[in-house]
Amino acid sequence: MAQRNGQHEHEERAEESPALGVIVRGSLSEGLEMRLDPLGSVESLRVGKFVVIHGERTLFFAMVNDVALDASHPGVLLQKPQSRLAAEVLKGTATFGSVKLRPMLMAPIDGGGGEDLLPVKTIPSHFSSVSDATRADVCRVFGDEQTNPAFFHIGEPLDMDTPVCINLDRWVERSNAIFGKSGTGKTFLTRVCLCGAIRAEKAVHLIFDMHNEYGEKGTNEGQGQRSVQGLRNLFGSRVQIFTLDPKSSQRRGVRWDHAVRIPYSQLAVEDILLLQRELNLTPTAVETCFLLERKLGESKWLAAFLKWDAEDFKSFVEEHNAHPAALSALQRKLLSLTHQCHDFLMETLPDGDDTVERIVRTLQEGRNIVLEFGQHNRPLQYMLVANILTRRLHHKYVTLKEEAMGNTASEPRPRAFPPMARSSCSA
Repeated sequence: MAQRNGQHEHEERAEESPALGVIVRGSLSEGLEMRLDPLGSVESLRVGKFVVIHGERTLFFAMVNDVALDASHPGVLLQKPQSRLAAEVLKGTATFGSVKLRPMLMAPIDGGGGEDLLPVKTIPSHFSSVSDATRADVCRVFGDEQTNPAFFHIGEPLDMDTPVCINLDRWVERSNAIFGKSGTGKTFLTRVCLCGAIRAEKAVHLIFDMHNEYGEKGTNEGQGQRSVQGLRNLFGSRVQIFTLDPKSSQRRGVRWDHAVRIPYSQLAVEDILLLQRELNLTPTAVETCFLLERKLGESKWLAAFLKWDAEDFKSFVEEHNAHPAALSALQRKLLSLTHQCHDFLMETLPDGDDTVERIVRTLQEGRNIVLEFGQHNRPLQYMLVANILTRRLHHKYVTLKEEAMGNTASEPRPRAFPPMARSSCSA
């Protein structure tokens, strides 16, 4: 009886949404092909549109991937119809629209909610009906913030006035990325997602803001208003602004809370290794860095090596059978690194001025951090800062987590470290 009722509801639902077409061919790996209904218009379909395929026992939630024109026989296309009536006669029979669909999820027809959604492991049969996804379909897949506060509304699908939500609890549990071409709204969508997580206090965030878009205001790529509010204006003291370039922040009128300064002692060989390509270092140069670290000390090797003179070079070459020219080239490349980052990478800092400790303390207090790069937007500068901060912050977080597991400290707050929040490619 329950299955018959579910089938009855499915048939009623299919009648409420006019059919777009029927499935004519396809496979699980390549996707499905829908033949457009004769009364339908190819121009009304958009790539990215959500649709539902009504199988015999299963509903398939799919997305439009491509739209094409097709014909039952190539000869039909050799000559243009002589009248509009002739074109209408051919439409839907000899000529028709072909739509590529990509099934994303499946669920039993008599299912009761989003918890029964499954990955696609099969495909519907021939001539299965396809219709527009309704508001209930979208809410079933993405959730509804009106009925569950764990969900947060981030936008609407194409050609639909239906909210799309994300589950904030799941959002902060895993790695996420937002991809797209320039101008498609990646920065704006990232800001919306961050607003949801900050408002719900699901996690604290360290945002590497390479293009200064998230602090106090950002740019609007659309017409009209040229700026939008940043996270500081929306959440006040719950968002702190750290800057690598105080002069740039001052010129833009940004009220920054702390200037980031990194001493040479925090630059480990592992950080140099990740910059191997940018600095054009050979494997031998990297091995030499490890030798210098063992000889001069983990926190002192860089500052000491940059001051070496000819006598120091001679002594090291004789002791380790190193190549003098290679050693000199390594020193020049590390000097170039410190020169490019001289505004924030310094030999020594005043006592107590530890940026990483300040960041950890701010995050533990439940406040979010936007780290502005100002004009320091070269890949080498970004990678150096990101490597040093994330390595030390991760080590600190693991230590706090272990102490909490040993019942000697409180559980650290969940944290999210977006690797890059920028207006072009994001990770």
